[in-house]
Amino acid sequence: MLFRSPAAGATVTNGALSTVHGTATDAGGGQVGGVEVSVDGGTTWHPATGATNWSYSYYPASTGTQLIEARAADDSGNVTATPATVQVNTTGPNSLFGALTPAGGPTTDSDAVELGVKVVPQTDGFITGVRFYKGTGNSGPHVGNLWSAGGDNLASGTFSGESDTGWQTLTFESPIAVHAGTTYVASYYAPHGHYSVDPYTFSGSDWKAGPLVAPRSMTSGGNGVFRYGTGGGFPDG
Repeated sequence: MLFRSPAAGATVTNGALSTVHGTATDAGGGQVGGVEVSVDGGTTWHPATGATNWSYSYYPASTGTQLIEARAADDSGNVTATPATVQVNTTGPNSLFGALTPAGGPTTDSDAVELGVKVVPQTDGFITGVRFYKGTGNSGPHVGNLWSAGGDNLASGTFSGESDTGWQTLTFESPIAVHAGTTYVASYYAPHGHYSVDPYTFSGSDWKAGPLVAPRSMTSGGNGVFRYGTGGGFPDG
């Protein structure tokens, strides 16, 4: 099992689509049945495309460095005992979703609504702004907010220079200091609805994009929170 790219120590951009390439052979004379890749320390494994020559695409989400692991299984079901590894350097700001796009597209709901996500930093640091994914029909003006878990507004601002679709970013006038293990809510107000959806993002497990974690709904009292009504407000629904 070998990595062809990226090379050890290469730099990848946080949140941008990155592709890993490699080769695999069966030293015992059999056939490579498939390859799996992990980018979270072996907690989860994902199937690569191809076998002898394989590739896997993902969105880097880490602070400083990221370890990529790969293992193969042969046609007899034997799995690589020690995964191959390569470590890359990550650069750029951290965000929950990077360049990933919602799977569900824009909803037909046209009511005014504030849409939010609970996020728990894993280290002390600063939140510099909030983002949302804009689909067709999601007209503004849009207002972004950062809240404490109890509903105190920590920062707010109006999005400007929006593109017709895609990720939109609001940078707060001043970064907001946040603390490890504390829950915050990042949200934006969509006055005409038509927000983008991805129904099962917080169903199965926490969404991890180190040093940020959006906890799963079952353990956080619900995630993917909202509040309907003109003017928005703290999304606690």
